[in-house]
Amino acid sequence: MEPTITPLEASFGARITNIDLATMDDATWKCVEDAFHEYAALVFPDQNLSPEDQYIFACRFGDIEVTRPGSEGQTVTISNEKPDGSVFSADEARFKSLRGNESWHIDSTYMPLAAKAGILMAKALPSSGGGTELADMRTAYDALPDDHKARLEGLIAIHDFSDSRGLVDPALMDDKQRAAVPPVRQAVVRTNPANGRKGFYSGSHASEIVGWPVDEGRAFLKDLVNRAVKPERVY
Repeated sequence: MEPTITPLEASFGARITNIDLATMDDATWKCVEDAFHEYAALVFPDQNLSPEDQYIFACRFGDIEVTRPGSEGQTVTISNEKPDGSVFSADEARFKSLRGNESWHIDSTYMPLAAKAGILMAKALPSSGGGTELADMRTAYDALPDDHKARLEGLIAIHDFSDSRGLVDPALMDDKQRAAVPPVRQAVVRTNPANGRKGFYSGSHASEIVGWPVDEGRAFLKDLVNRAVKPERVY
């Protein structure tokens, strides 16, 4: 059965149905990979993958980033629920850290080798709210005037995980935790080598622009995000 690809109700992204990610062959994977480059964000309804199946699917994109010690070869659970079924309270560090995910960001831009993609699977949902939103930085880039695009070329931003978590609570990370994720440099504009499409590379982890006054750089990076999160560019 050929996968069915339907563009999302936004300026980017597609929904793919008539597909089983756990059993797909190489030809079907090629269809998924091509759609990934064309649409940037993909939604696969009703998959119900096991953690092992999700990991195997993720490996088709490349090597898997290790986000926590001991998590090699595993998916990582992101939850506000404790092992005993209770929920983290607002004053607990884990709850505050999760609040950082509510800011617009690209996963792992604070890592020396930033992630190619994030693969998320919803396992337990609230009755309302709690949705994950995605924004289109490619179309936002395309809409810029040429002189603004020229200004972006060559700019480098500092991406700092401890700084972004500090926006939630300055005391959220100690010195040892900060040392484990030192700031890194990333280009403000990135190009997909598969098709030449350009897009912003900003978000809450991007703290400043190299060579600029800190406040000016932060305002500039925030403006890029605001251009990308207009309603027509958000799924």
